[in-house]
Amino acid sequence: MKKIVIILSVLLLVTFSCIALTDNKQVKLGENTFCIPKKYNILDQTSGPVINITGADTSSYGGSFQLAVDAPEVKKSIAEYIIKHGGLHASLIINVRQAGPLERPLNNDFYAEALQLTHNYENANVQYDEKHKFYNINSWGESPPPFILWEVLKIKPHKNAVIPKNLNDYHVASCSSIGGVTGLDEIGSTCDYSLEIDGYLVNIKTTGNNLNLKEKITDFVKNQLVSWRENCK
Repeated sequence: MKKIVIILSVLLLVTFSCIALTDNKQVKLGENTFCIPKKYNILDQTSGPVINITGADTSSYGGSFQLAVDAPEVKKSIAEYIIKHGGLHASLIINVRQAGPLERPLNNDFYAEALQLTHNYENANVQYDEKHKFYNINSWGESPPPFILWEVLKIKPHKNAVIPKNLNDYHVASCSSIGGVTGLDEIGSTCDYSLEIDGYLVNIKTTGNNLNLKEKITDFVKNQLVSWRENCK
């Protein structure tokens, strides 16, 4: 009788494991396999780009996947997360790809022009966000706030600014306003930033009114990646 109970327990465990796997989509990227719930609409480019275009993930270390996490789901983990900005829903868009040995977007001087107000930013408009202690820099000097496109920095930009060792020590995100011509009722903004997580180049996009939650959003994404790997076990 004891043997029968053990056999039934093993069979049930195997059955539930199979069901769990069928609820996920397996995405292999580099040395890791991610088992991602099928509720997400996944853009899977791990075998090569959907469309062969210049600059797509075609290199030997290329390959990526992208998905969006609905704002209410993010809010369950981050209570302060705001689910809309103007007429724009604050879905969290996550793009994960294998990083090459030298990723230009992660170089500490990638936004040095904005920090040191040189070249395209020589006559830039700078707007200080007192609430979040951010500096918004627009390279179109003739365009005062509200900006259409801008960079967000933690450090006040000036000609003699010292470039920190790590990009994310001074650069917060790249942002753009969305509304009007897109058909949205109210103007919102979308912001994105890139960083390395577990050897992958991860780009994260959210709305401007959630940018002050960058650290919590990053932790949320890190936890999601760990969870998706563990789903395969």
